[in-house]
Amino acid sequence: MRKQTSRILVLASFLLVLLLIGAFIIYQIAENKPPAEEIKRARENITLAKVNNASKYAKDLVDRSVVLYDSAMFCWEQENQKFFLFRKYNHIEYLANESIKLSMAASQKATSNANHLKSELKKELNELNKRITNYKSKFDIIPQEKLWKQFNKGKLRYEEARAAYDNEQLLESKKKLSEAKAMIDHSHSEAAKSLSEYFKNYPEWKRIANAAVQTSRTNNNYAIVVDKFSRECLLYYKGNVIDKYQVELGKNWMGGKNHSGDMSTPEGSYKVTDRKERGRTKYYKALLINYPNEEDKRNYKDKMKNGQIARNKSIGGLIEIHGSGGQGADWTDGCIALSNKEMDRLYAKASVGTPIIIVGSLTPLDSLFK
Repeated sequence: MRKQTSRILVLASFLLVLLLIGAFIIYQIAENKPPAEEIKRARENITLAKVNNASKYAKDLVDRSVVLYDSAMFCWEQENQKFFLFRKYNHIEYLANESIKLSMAASQKATSNANHLKSELKKELNELNKRITNYKSKFDIIPQEKLWKQFNKGKLRYEEARAAYDNEQLLESKKKLSEAKAMIDHSHSEAAKSLSEYFKNYPEWKRIANAAVQTSRTNNNYAIVVDKFSRECLLYYKGNVIDKYQVELGKNWMGGKNHSGDMSTPEGSYKVTDRKERGRTKYYKALLINYPNEEDKRNYKDKMKNGQIARNKSIGGLIEIHGSGGQGADWTDGCIALSNKEMDRLYAKASVGTPIIIVGSLTPLDSLFK
């Protein structure tokens, strides 16, 4: 009887141990489930973050999120190589959850950064557009091909930046806008410098123009003053302006004339040396002026001596105030062109010996762009 009781106790103990082992195994399996759901969420959140352009606008966060996800996958693979009772998934779950947090933060930051960048770009694009418009209104008159090439290149880059902005390519827009700004700023700086240098001659322009007006007042005669910058030809009589005409100049009008073929309209004090009508000029009517005068000849010799003018360039001549103008652009080889109707009015008053003063401007530079 005792032996039978002992056997039952041993069997019961054995069964109890088996039950406990089974319960432990079940507990271990239940407690150490692979974090498949967390891994799935981490992967989906990273994908969503990239869709939200986090790789562009929150790169640090999304990169760290990807590193955590990759670490979780690596650790999972390592755990799966162990006997199932010894597998531990806690650290993998932690890595996956941290990856989820960072990818969510990346999406939020990317959206915020993109909205902020879009707002800033819109403001900067509008400001640069105003600068471009201002540049054209302020410096459109400057006949410097190199400057305009640079400006037009900057304007094209601005248009590319605007197109990228409209297509939500914000970083590309920012890059193009930065390049456009640099080009426009450089053009603006060089144009301002060029004008400032040119207007150093303003005191002399004002002096010779005032002298001609005073002579007209004293001698009760006519005087012609050409303001190149304003594109005006003023006819004075007895010291008063009695008529005005719009003019067109040489393509490279800014500055005095140096030699033949430079397409520049001369500056200085001249006079009418001949009156030409049809048959003697191809430009309807013309008033020939005494270019080159003595000062022009001295300047030409000095610049030739200093190597500023090539040896094969002559000083030029045959500069006229003539008709056939009204074309809306500077097109002459150095002459001053009026419309035929206005040429008739000027021609009727001018005679051989009438003073012609050609200046860069009658208005100082700081007053031109107020």
